[in-house]
Parts: sequence; C-alpha cells; structure tokens
Amino acid sequence: MQAVQQDDSSRPRPVSRGCEAGTVFLLVFLVGLSLSAAAAYALEQNRRAQMQDQFQRLAGERVSRIANQFKTSQQQVESLSRHLSLAGDLGPGAFALATEHLLADSLGFIWMPRVTHEQRPAFEARLREQGGANGLREVDERGALRPAGVRDEYFPVRYVGSRHLGERLPGLDLASHPGRREILQRAREREGLVSTVLTLSPVTPYGQALVVMAPVLRAGELLGFVSSALLLDDMLAEHGSTEGLYTELWDLSDAEQPRLLHSAGEPAESSALEYHRMLPMADRLFAVSLRPQFAFMHQHGGSVGVWVFLLGGLVSLLAAGFLGSLLSERQRTRRLVAVRTAELQASQRELQTSQEELRLSERRWHFALEGAGDGVWDWECQTGRAYFSPTWKHMLGYADGEIEGTYQEWLELIHPLDRHQALRALERHMSGATESVAYEYRLYCKDGSWKWILSRGQVVLRDAQDQPLRMIGVHTDIDGRKHTELQLNRTLGELDALLRATTHVLIIATDLQGLIQRFNVGAERMLGYRAEQMIGQPIERLCRAEDLDDHAAPSGSRRSLQELTADCRTSQEWTYLRSDGGHLVVDLITTSIRDEYDQAVGYLGIATDATERRRSRAALEERDHLLQKLTQRVPGIIFQLHRAPNGHFSVPYASAALSGLYELDPTDVRSDAQRMFRLVHPEDYPRLRDGLQDSAQHLTLWQTELRCLLPSQGQRWFRCEAMPERGADGGVLWHGFLSDITPLKDTEQELRQLSETDGLTGVFNRRYFQERLAQAISLAGRREAGLSLLMFDIDHFKQINDQFGHAAGDRVLQACCQRLGARLRRSDLLCRLGGEEFAVLCAQTSLSQAVTLAEALRALLAGESIEEVGRVTASFGVAQWHTGETADDLLNRADAALYAAKRAGRDQVRLAT
Repeated sequence: MQAVQQDDSSRPRPVSRGCEAGTVFLLVFLVGLSLSAAAAYALEQNRRAQMQDQFQRLAGERVSRIANQFKTSQQQVESLSRHLSLAGDLGPGAFALATEHLLADSLGFIWMPRVTHEQRPAFEARLREQGGANGLREVDERGALRPAGVRDEYFPVRYVGSRHLGERLPGLDLASHPGRREILQRAREREGLVSTVLTLSPVTPYGQALVVMAPVLRAGELLGFVSSALLLDDMLAEHGSTEGLYTELWDLSDAEQPRLLHSAGEPAESSALEYHRMLPMADRLFAVSLRPQFAFMHQHGGSVGVWVFLLGGLVSLLAAGFLGSLLSERQRTRRLVAVRTAELQASQRELQTSQEELRLSERRWHFALEGAGDGVWDWECQTGRAYFSPTWKHMLGYADGEIEGTYQEWLELIHPLDRHQALRALERHMSGATESVAYEYRLYCKDGSWKWILSRGQVVLRDAQDQPLRMIGVHTDIDGRKHTELQLNRTLGELDALLRATTHVLIIATDLQGLIQRFNVGAERMLGYRAEQMIGQPIERLCRAEDLDDHAAPSGSRRSLQELTADCRTSQEWTYLRSDGGHLVVDLITTSIRDEYDQAVGYLGIATDATERRRSRAALEERDHLLQKLTQRVPGIIFQLHRAPNGHFSVPYASAALSGLYELDPTDVRSDAQRMFRLVHPEDYPRLRDGLQDSAQHLTLWQTELRCLLPSQGQRWFRCEAMPERGADGGVLWHGFLSDITPLKDTEQELRQLSETDGLTGVFNRRYFQERLAQAISLAGRREAGLSLLMFDIDHFKQINDQFGHAAGDRVLQACCQRLGARLRRSDLLCRLGGEEFAVLCAQTSLSQAVTLAEALRALLAGESIEEVGRVTASFGVAQWHTGETADDLLNRADAALYAAKRAGRDQVRLAT
C-alpha cells in the first residue's frame, strides 16, 4: 500500500498535464496559422504578377493589331492613289478589281474625281449610262438626299469598292458636307495623306469610322481624292470583348485638348492596370488606351490566397486538436497503466493460452504500424496468393482492381537486374538464415517508369516441418532517397578520382584521434611516403617537435590536432617531415570533417608547396615596395553615380581626388551630374550615354574609356569601371572607380609608332607599308586617281658589309634613308621592306612624275659619298597601278623592274611593263 501511494505521488498533477496539452495545442495552431498566412500571401502575389503579365501581353497584342491596321490602311490608300494617278479614271470593273484584294482590312474604298461646273453635265450623263444616280446629289439638314447645288467644283463619289457600303454613295458630292469638306481641304493643302474620324450615318448604315484620304495628283494637277474607312466598332471591339479589355481611342492632334473618339467595353473600376500607346496616322496622332474589364478581372482574379489561409487555419486547428487529444489520451493511458497492471497480472494465466495467437497478431500489425503510410503485403507461401494494400498499389500508380493478388504478378513487376537479389534475400530468410528480410529493388510503375522500393518482411507462420506458410511486410517508397544516394556515390567517385589525380596538392585526412585515414597521391609525391605506410599512423609523425611546441597550450602540454582545428577553419604556414629527413614548407588549411548531425568525425588538411610562393612573395614585396613609390600620385576617383527613375543623374559620393583629377568639387555634382558630363569630349559622350543605358538595363559591369576636356589640364583620358544595382525606387546606383589613363594612352601611341617603324632606319616597316598600300589601292580605285610605286635596292650592299663590317652597312642604310626622306614629299611614304630593299609609295602621282622622282633620288644617293664607305648607288624600279590590279601584282611588277635595272648595270631607273 505504501508503494502504491509512493507511485501516485510521483505522477504529474492533472493541472500540469492540462497546461502541457494546452501549450501544445496553442503552439501547433499558431505555427500552422503562420505557415498558412505565408503561403496565402505568396499565392496572392504570384496571382497578381501573372494577371499583370497577361494584361500587358494581351494589351500589347491588341495595340499591335490596331497599329498594323493603321499602317495597312495608309499603305493601301497611297497605293491606290498612285495607281489612279498613273492610270487616270478607271471603269467600275477595273476599280472593283483593283480594290477587291484590299477589302479584308477595310470597310471600303471611294474614288472622288474633281468635277468642275462645266464638266457636271457630262459627268452626270456617264453616271446614268453606268446605271448610277440621275445626277450629283448632296445631303440636306435632315439627312435626306437632294440634287447638288451650283458650285465651281464638285467631288462626287464615282466608284465604291466595298462589300458593305450600299448604292447610295455614287454621285454624292462629299464637298457639300462641312465635315467632309474640311478633310478634303486638308488633303488638298498637304498634297498627302490625311486622316479623321467621321460619323458615316445617315449616308451609310454604319457608325463612326477612321477615314484616311489622299489626293490624286498628276503633274501638280488635282485629279480627285481616294479614301478608305475603318469602322471603329470593328477595330476596337473585334478582340476586346473576348479578351476582356476595355479600349479607348483618343485624338491627340490637339495636345492641350485630347479628344476621346471611341470606346469599347466597360472598364473594371477596381483595377489600376493600364496600357497606353501613341499611334501616328497620316497627319494626326492617336492614342490607344486599354484597361481590364470585369470579365478579365473575374477570369484572372479569385481569392485563392483567402481559401488557402482559411483551409490552412482549419487544418492547423484540426491538427492542434488532434495532437492535444493524443497527448491527453496518452496521459490518461499512463494513469490507467498502473491501475490495470494488477489486473493483468491476475489474468496472466488466461493470456498464456492465447499467447501464440496474440504473438502472430502482434508481429503482423507490428510491421503494419511501423510502415504507417507505406504499402502492406501479405503472402501465403504455399498457395502463392498475396494481398497488396491499396497504398501498395497506389505507390506504383495502379488502382485497386488493376493488380491481382498473386506471387507471379509481383515477380513480373521486379526490374530484371534486381530480381535475382530480391529472390535470394527471400530464400535466405525463408530457410531460417535471417530473422527478417529487407532489400531494396525497383518495381515497374503504371506510367512506364521504375521506382525504388524498400521491402521489409518476416515469416509469421511455419508448419511442423519449419516450412514457411505466411509472410507479411511493408513497402516504403525510397525513390527520392535512392536517387540522392546514387548521385552522392557518383559525386564521391568523382571526388576520389580528383584526389587521385591531384598530384601537386597534399591532402591528408585523420580521425578524431589524429590517425591518418587518407593519404593522397600528392602527399605521396611531396613527402616520399606511400599511402599504405601512413594509413593508421599518427599525424605527429609528419610534424616537427618544435612546431608542436610552438602551438602548445598554456599548461605546457602539446595541443592535439582537434585543438588546432576545433569548430573552425585555419590557414597557416607549416613544415612537414619528408621520408628522406628533409623539410617541406607548405601553406596548410585545416578544417573539421562533420557528419549529417554536424558532429566532428575527423579532420582534413590541404597543403600546397610554399617554397615557390615564399620566393614569389619576396619578389612581390620588393615589387610592391617599388610599385608603392611609383603609384603614390597615380590619380584615381572612387564614386557613386545614381540615376533616378525619371532619368536624372547625380553623384551621391565622390572621393576628394575628384578636385585634383577632374577639377570639380564633390559638392558640385552631388545633386546633379551634368557638370561632370559636360566635361566629356563631344565625340565620346554618345558612348558614355549608351554604355550607361545598357548597363542599367541589363545590370552588367559598365566599362569605358573616354576623353575629358578639363579647364586647366586640357584633354585627359579616363577609364571608368562601375557595377550597377537596382534600387527599391526603380533607380540604378553604380559603384565605381575613375582613373586617369592619359600616360597609358600616350604609351599606346608610342608603341603603335614603334610597331609601324623600322628600328634601324626610323622609316616605316614592311607591315605598315602593306597596310598603306592596300588603303592606297582602294582609294585610287574609288577616286580614279594615279598611284605609283618606287622600289630600290642599294647596289653591292653585301660587299659593303663584307669589306667594312655590318656596322658600316647599318650607317649606309641610315644615311640613305635620311637623304631620301628629306627629298620626298609629305604625302610620299618611304618604307624598308627588308635588308637593303626599300619602297616609296606615291599617291596621286602619275608615271612620269614617279620616274622624275626616282631619277632625282638616284642622283641624290650617287652624288654624295658616305664616310668610310665612299660613293653608294642604288637601282630603281618604277610601276604605276592599273585598275583591277592587286597589291601583290603591283609589287611584283615593280620588283621585276628593279631587277631589270640591276641586270642592266645598276645605278639606273627602269619602268615596269
């Protein structure tokens, strides 16, 4: 009794149990409600974004169709106007034939010839002959037709090309109506296309239309007018009603008073979506404005987020209630356990009689409960009948009635490569070799795919001969985990191959005790040990004692490897001991290896040979010291450039170097960057503007080189690099660096000059000569100007080198170039082709002028002696470029003339054939 009281006192009080259940209920409900709210908000944001994209796409397509109709109508009227101007007045059949293929996009076409008062009787007679009206007519104030009054000229409807307009139009004088007369007058004054919106009724049964009209002129004389009409109802409502878009057409010809011409549909008042686009039409400017209708908002609207929130809240409430109920039930059960224990002990003998049956049931439902949510199978081993639960079938995509309960059918679903392994595992368990069976294999799904399954089972009933009679088990879907494992195995294989292939990086892995577990090929090569020798050895075997002493703890004992790499990654310079007793200095990175529970299971060291790095670092430090001296006064500006959504530029920040390099104070451009932009060279400003626009649009690095015209320093070259980022207000902010590269540009110019000139003589080299020759031939071909080429060679130059030495030969070449260069014109180009061979390119020079020049140059060289060498002569070949001749052909002819001069005795000029 005392023991029972002691047990009761150890149980938690009911108030505490109630508080625990309530806390669990409230916590689960609040977490579920928060997740539901987040999901609802994300869905609502996604729905709005999709609705806006759909509206922009539909509106853009709709406006494009209207713009295409505008363009097509103008082209058709212009084409018909030109046709009538060339062909004159057509017959009704010819006019109908000319306009028939144009009626797909237009209500109709009208030809209105100009008829003077004197021509009226003849025109009316032709109308009557062709079965038209009796005479010219006009519309009175009531909209009725009456004979036209007497006027100096008329513009009656002659022909109508239309499938819809009636027969009332022929003979109708459109100049009699004020509205029509105004558009006729505008077309007459402009002598080109005009447009307007008119109400066709009462002349026709149609409403408002967009009329495009053009005068028909021949040799400056007005023959009449041709026009076409587009019905606004058809044009604006053709697709708007099905797309759910409200469409408005505005006339913007008067910028101060825009006029609404037509609208189609009824806009949804609750939507802020709008789409506007201006469309030019002849002499007028129109605008199309679109807004969604209620049907569009209803189609793309909805309250999915609200329903998700309500459903999530309901599920959270049910889950919280269910968990709270389970917790209360569990606590109540624990209270009853002690009470029922005595009763169970009293009925123990009765339970022993049904123990075997209870054990069978317990095993069967043990697997079923463990696999809750998995598929259950039950197999009668002797008969081959099997039971597959609905979840088992649904896991493979089958309905309940699509799979029969047989062992053979299960066997046919197994992947051929996995069948042997599965059957072998079953046989071993059925023979009693294992207490249970578990294997992974693939089963065929209804959709044709293969799914990885974990099958676990156990024999629950055997006969007297210990043969299995029944097995039960569960199927677990491990397809996702299996694919992850396969991918991990491939990754590990690739990593292992990488470690084996990395011969210049030392990689050593240890366990928590510092025993080496991995020793890669790079470690073998760099330290001289084989991996088999080092696996299982302590890492201290590779370390110097003084290095370990330097890292000792305050107590004086050596810190172990785990102390050096605990919970963080370290990088340091370290010295390893090689197998030959030598030392290897490395850059070592150590880090801990952790399992899926973030627990340290070992340590990894990655090292590279630091010998070369230390040598390079010393050289770099010396170079850095020199570079620091050289770059102390190198100009550079750190800046921020901001472009507001309205396109305004400002410089929120600029370093103080802006004053010295750019001659602007940072405060001068803080609110407006135009003062900075105005200093950019006019030829470079478009590149600056376009580069900023492209960088802002794609958020890519902006790089450019440009010239600036500074007040004191004059023209300077600057290089700018900046990275943009999009601001919350839609603006763009660049972070960048501006440096003065004027010396670099000057150096580039010097290098360009060096690449184009001969280092010995200072004249242009062969590469530059070939470029200029090609340009000169191209220019001569376009301008039909003369072009001549002189080629000359120093006579007996090899003998000069052999007799006086190569230094004397070099002085001969230099002296010749100096003398000839002083004699040539500024437009002539002297080049050294190689050795003692030279060429002179003479643009806009005739053959006789080139021969005269060659003779003068030959005499100049022969007339003066050169120190130490004496008199030097040269042979010349002269050729003039012929139309269609290539550069190689011209060079070959000049070269042939040069060698003809040499063969003829040297020191003379020969012409090319």
